[in-house]
Amino acid sequence: MIELSKRYIDDMFDVSEDAIRGAIRKVYGSELLIKYMQSPEDELRKNGFRTRHIGKIGELNVIEGAAAAAFAAAFAEDKIRYEQIAEEVYPRKEIIGVVIASGNNIEHRLLEQILNEKVDS
Repeated sequence: MIELSKRYIDDMFDVSEDAIRGAIRKVYGSELLIKYMQSPEDELRKNGFRTRHIGKIGELNVIEGAAAAAFAAAFAEDKIRYEQIAEEVYPRKEIIGVVIASGNNIEHRLLEQILNEKVDS
């Protein structure tokens, strides 16, 4: 599996448990996601949401560990070399998106624990 991955993956990153927990909190508190969650159905449809997803819109900001790890890497300032990737791959200096996340199946008790953690700023 690792050999196959090396053929298709440019780089891999490790992130700490604290970074993953921080990503869960950051996504949960995202103003953009909360805006979508509060939007009327017709506005959601205009923004590309399909019928099968609208019923789950209340969980849009809930991510589980695997997705949170990807977000943690994207949020870290020292992990992904965005500008270098943009300059090498695309003829522009800004990358529009880099993360594909899936799932919202984090155990509710664990989600509550992470959201209620006191974080040093």
